[in-house]
Amino acid sequence: MSKRIVRNGVFGLALATVALAAPVSAQTPSAEAVLDRYVEAVGGADALAAHDYRRTQSEMSMQGMTMTVERLQARPNRLVNIVNVPSMGMEQRTGYTGEVAWGLNPMQGPQLLEGEAAEAIAMEARFNSTLDLAPSLQAMSVTGESSLGDRPCWQLEATHNGGQQATYCFDKESGLLLGVTRQQETPQGTVEAQVTFEDYQEYDGVRMPTVTRMNVMGQQMTLTLTSVSHEPIDESEFALPAEVAALQ
Repeated sequence: MSKRIVRNGVFGLALATVALAAPVSAQTPSAEAVLDRYVEAVGGADALAAHDYRRTQSEMSMQGMTMTVERLQARPNRLVNIVNVPSMGMEQRTGYTGEVAWGLNPMQGPQLLEGEAAEAIAMEARFNSTLDLAPSLQAMSVTGESSLGDRPCWQLEATHNGGQQATYCFDKESGLLLGVTRQQETPQGTVEAQVTFEDYQEYDGVRMPTVTRMNVMGQQMTLTLTSVSHEPIDESEFALPAEVAALQ
């Protein structure tokens, strides 16, 4: 199995805020050009199309707790997320079979997800959804220049296919995605999430951020990518869990 280990984990959150966009100038690129450049920056269309499976492993820190996160993906739109909290002996799973969105955790038991929760995980399940954004968007426009930390960026306002609003910040120099402010579904309803992406590294021709920082409802989380594999994943790992299947 091809696997690259990231050595430099970064903990603690220092989310930067996006500055007000400057007026649109004649040199402002189109939204399509910004997204095309992002695809090239993360490896190009051929590199993204070269893989049918992806398994990532990460560590997440939140409120003094450390969790492990494993994500399994298969083209075109199958997904399993596995979150383990060792200190509590607890495991939570969510997934999408390509047709059914589901959840399984000790607090709520097995669930067949519906409505906005199901739409959100279905969008997340699209292979390369965070690396090739255009297919997920129904409307988009570049509103001008802004900055994230000390990095100038192009600010792109977008509406996702499910209607969710998002503001993206793409590095003017590298073309990489630096951050996004977006709507996110939680048990408490729809909330605003601020997310930044750092330290892009290459895995089998594809560049991915190794540090993701999130701020949701005042809760600060840091996700540090530790390994990536593009080896085939057995189909059984994407099967609907028996406890969830029993609800159908």
